[in-house]
Amino acid sequence: MPPWLERCRAEGLAPFRGTNYAVFRNVKEFGAIGNGVNDDTVAIQAAISSGDRCGSDADSCTSAPALVYFPAGTYRVSRPILALYNTHLCGDPVERPVLRPLPHFEGIAVIDENPYRPDGTNWYIPQNNFFRSVAHFVIDLTDMPLDRGTGIHHQVSQATGLHHIDFLMHVGSPAQQGIFMENASGGFMSDLSFHGGRFGAWLGNQQFTVRNARFSQCHTAICQHWNWAWSYMDVQITDCEIGLEMLATLPDKQGVGSLVLSDWDVTRTKTVLLLEKNTPGRLVLDNIYAQDVQVIVVGPSRTWLAPTSDDDHVAFWVKTPAVVPESTNTLPRISTPGGPVYAGACPPPPRPACLVDDNGFWFGQEKPWFARLCGDNIVSLRSLGAKGDGTTDDTRAMQAVLEQHRGSLIYVPYGHYVITDTLHIPIGTRMIGEAQPVFLGTGAAFQDASHPRPIVQVGLPGEVGDVTLCDLILSTRGPAAGAIVLEWNVHERTQGSVAMFDVHIRLGGFAGSELELAQCPRDAPCEALPHACFLSMHITPKASGYFQNVWVWTADHELDDGAPAQLNILSDRGILIESQGPVWMYGTASEHALLYQYSLRGASNVLLAMIQTESPYFQGRHFACASASVPSHVQYPDVDCARQYENATDVSCEPDSAMDDRALGLHIRACKDILVLGAGLYSFFDSYDQAALPAHACQRRLCVVEDAAQCERISLVNTATVGSQCILSIDDRDCIAETAFREGFCSTLALFTLSRYGAANWL
Repeated sequence: MPPWLERCRAEGLAPFRGTNYAVFRNVKEFGAIGNGVNDDTVAIQAAISSGDRCGSDADSCTSAPALVYFPAGTYRVSRPILALYNTHLCGDPVERPVLRPLPHFEGIAVIDENPYRPDGTNWYIPQNNFFRSVAHFVIDLTDMPLDRGTGIHHQVSQATGLHHIDFLMHVGSPAQQGIFMENASGGFMSDLSFHGGRFGAWLGNQQFTVRNARFSQCHTAICQHWNWAWSYMDVQITDCEIGLEMLATLPDKQGVGSLVLSDWDVTRTKTVLLLEKNTPGRLVLDNIYAQDVQVIVVGPSRTWLAPTSDDDHVAFWVKTPAVVPESTNTLPRISTPGGPVYAGACPPPPRPACLVDDNGFWFGQEKPWFARLCGDNIVSLRSLGAKGDGTTDDTRAMQAVLEQHRGSLIYVPYGHYVITDTLHIPIGTRMIGEAQPVFLGTGAAFQDASHPRPIVQVGLPGEVGDVTLCDLILSTRGPAAGAIVLEWNVHERTQGSVAMFDVHIRLGGFAGSELELAQCPRDAPCEALPHACFLSMHITPKASGYFQNVWVWTADHELDDGAPAQLNILSDRGILIESQGPVWMYGTASEHALLYQYSLRGASNVLLAMIQTESPYFQGRHFACASASVPSHVQYPDVDCARQYENATDVSCEPDSAMDDRALGLHIRACKDILVLGAGLYSFFDSYDQAALPAHACQRRLCVVEDAAQCERISLVNTATVGSQCILSIDDRDCIAETAFREGFCSTLALFTLSRYGAANWL
C-alpha cells in the first residue's frame, strides 16, 4: 500500500450514509489472508459488500462508494468476486496482488462487474453501469482446467476503467479469456497485458477506447464481436495466431460497425486481422507495423491486404463498404457478393509534431499512482480543514491547502465538498481522490449567465507548468446558470505535464445535487427547469492538456431513487476547446448539453480518440428548440443552432426547427490540425419519442464544420451517427446524407479530410 494511503485511509465520508460507513476497505481486515493457499472469497466479498451498498435490488447508487484495497499477496477464490456498483478495486501498485482462482472455481469470471440473475437479466442495466474501476492486479487462470476460465466480466459503461492488469492464461487453452464483454455503452481501458488463452479479450460494446495493450501467445488476441465504433491505440501483439477477429453485421445481430487500429506493432502472428465477412464493417489501419506475418487483412474468400516484406509498414489503409460518389473517392472499387467495397491505401492524416512521441506514435501516458511518495510529500484535504460533508462551505479551506502545499500530493478523501466561489488550482498541483469525491459548486457566485465564472479553475491564462488531477467528480448543486464547471488554462512545461485522468463532470441526477426528480421532472416545460451550468468544460486558447477517461454527463435519469426515472436537466454547453494545442483526449464523452457536446473554435493540434455524444432526450417537437433554451442576451462564442442550411442532394426537407435547431454533437470552426480517430454521435429521441429512429430522422445534423475557408488539415476517421439525417454539414450546407453509409444501427463515414478550403475528400 502506498504509505500515504495507509495514513489517510479512514478519512473518507459518505454524507448520506453516516459516520459509521467506511469508504476505504482493506480486504485483509475482513479476513483475507493472501497466502496463495486459503480460499479468500468470503472475506473479499465481505469487504466489498459491507454497509448498505447497491446490490441486485437497485440499478444504481452514488451515495455508497467503496475503495477496496488488496495488499500484496496471492488471493485464492472459488467463485466470482462481485464488484458492486460504485466499487473501485485497487491492488498495491508496486507489488501487485495476484487473484488466482482455485481449480474447482465456478462462475462467469474471477471479477464480475455485472452479475446475471437466474432469469438472465443483469443486476445493473448495462448502459447505466457507471462509476467503477479495477486497477493493479495480476489475474492468473493457470490453475484452472484448460477448458474454462475468464478473468473479468466487464459489462460496463462510462466513467469506468481497467488499469495496470496482467492476465495469465494457459497457452493453447481452447476456452480461456482475459476479458469477457458482451454489451453496454462505452468506456476506457489501458495498460493491460494478456498471455495465453483462446482469446486475450472478447469484446463488444457501443463505443470504446483501448490504449497500451499487449498480447502474447494468445490464439486470438482480440475478438471484436460487435460495436458501433471502437478505437485501439498503441497495441502490441506477439506470437499469436490471429491479432484481431472482426465479426460481421448479420441479419440477427449488430456485428462490428467500425474499427480504428492506430499505432500497432504485430510480430510473429499469422493473421493480423481476420474478417468474418468480406463486405460489412468499416476498418481503418493507421500506422501498423507487421513483422513476420503471413497476411495483414483477410476475409473468407479473399486477401484484402498482404505484407510486402517480412518487415512491413502500413501507413494508412481504409476498407469501407459505403456507396459513395466516384468524384470524392480515391480508393479502388471492388465488387464482392455482398456489394461494392472501397479498399486501399490513403495518404495518412498528418501528425503534428507536438502530438506524437519520439517514435512518431501518438503520445500517450499512463495514469500516475504516486505509489512511492511518503512523508511530507502528501497532505490530506480533510485533515487540513475541509469537511466534505455536503453542507459546510469548504472553499476557503480547500484554497488554503492548494496554496500552501504546492508541489505536494493532495489526497482528497471521499466526500461532497461544497464550493461557493472559484477554486483556483495553481500550477504544481498533484491531486488524487478516493473513490471519486465530488466537488459541488453552488450559490450566488454562479448564477449570472451574463458573467459566467469557473467553479474549478486550473491555472491562470498564460501560465506554464505541471498539473495532474485524478479520480474526481466535478458538479453543481441546484441552479447554477453562470457556472463554468471546469476552466483549464495552464500550458504544459513538458509533453503531457498538464493532465487529467478519470475526472468526470456529472450534472444532476444524484443525491445531494438538488437537480433530481423533484426539481427536474420529465414533463416540465423548458422555462420551468433549472440550468445546471453555463458550460461544462473550457480549454482556453493558451492552454494545453492530456485528458484520459473523462465523461461530461448531464444526467438523463435518476441515479439514487431506485428505478432510473428520466429527468430534464438543462446544461447549456458541453466541452469548448479553443486551445492551440497540444490537446489529447482519449476515451472522452460529452452528453445532453443544449447547444453542443464538443465545440472546437479556432483550435489547433487536437487529437480526439473515440469521442461519444448524445443529444438531450427531451429536445424535439414537444420542447423548446436549442437556441430558445439558452439565454439569448449572453455574448459568448456559441454555435448558432437556428441558422438555415441548404439541403443535401438526397435529403430534401423544408426547414423545421424541431429537426434543425437541436444540439450538435461535434462542431468545428476555423480550426487547424484536428484529428478525430473515432466518433459516436447519437440522437436517440424526438422529445422522448423514438418513432423516427429507424429512419435515422430524430434530428437533421450532428457534425458541423464552419468557416471551412479558415480550416486546414481536418481529419475525421470513422464518424458514426445514430438518428441524424446528415453525417456531415459544412458551411450552411448538409453535405453528406446518412443513407448510403448505414452499417447496422449506425451510419458511418469512414474518412473525411479537409486539407484546405475546397480540397475535401470522404469515403
